[in-house]
Amino acid sequence: MSSDPSRPAAGIPVSVTQSKEQVFAFARDLLNHIQADYIVEQRAFPRHPVCVPIEVIVFDKQGRQTAPPFVAVAKDISATGLSFLHDSAIGDPYLLVRFPDSGNHSQQWLVLEFVRGRRVGKLWEIGGRSVAEPSEN
Repeated sequence: MSSDPSRPAAGIPVSVTQSKEQVFAFARDLLNHIQADYIVEQRAFPRHPVCVPIEVIVFDKQGRQTAPPFVAVAKDISATGLSFLHDSAIGDPYLLVRFPDSGNHSQQWLVLEFVRGRRVGKLWEIGGRSVAEPSEN
């Protein structure tokens, strides 16, 4: 019989945070570990964290849809791009993305060029750059 490695076995002591200070220290240490390889970026437009469902359609260089639309979870957005989490990698260069729960903008699609995909645990973080022309405003 195999046991779940994420659950402690009976009789094994478990560490539990019991104070706000311990929770703060835990969060700080966790973020330090997760962001150890983070490089400070010089961006023209700041990223804004989001956690909302998006609909994505993937296209090849010839503009042909290569897979059925799928739902993913947006991670962050800026004026020039978007990143999201999905359960598989993407191999094609273009993405159409919309935010179906965004009220007035629910039918507006963004065109993104795929720029990166990296594994994050069991998920993939996908990043895309907007192919829209920047505004002169």
